[in-house]
Amino acid sequence: MLLATCFLGALPGGYYLWWSRRMTPRAEDDAEALPSSGAGTVGAFPGSSIWPFVIGMGALLVGLSLIFGLWSAVVGVSMGVFAVFGVISESRHGGISRH
Repeated sequence: MLLATCFLGALPGGYYLWWSRRMTPRAEDDAEALPSSGAGTVGAFPGSSIWPFVIGMGALLVGLSLIFGLWSAVVGVSMGVFAVFGVISESRHGGISRH
């Protein structure tokens, strides 16, 4: 079990090490960079969405079904399926635009 615990720590650490060697250095990593070096687009960030909350509530109800009975699992799974379809439709059609 101790070796498995060490592997559980080494797995994400090894992945981050591998990924950090593949990335190109950013302007923030260079000690001699100018402020203009970091100018431009920072990145693409997703808009706000209710679907992660709905997926989480569905997972909560599925977990609570172990205590309260299978009826809450039915509600939780249906919420989860509904939320997955909501995420898919929102990602294809775009979310709420705030212009």
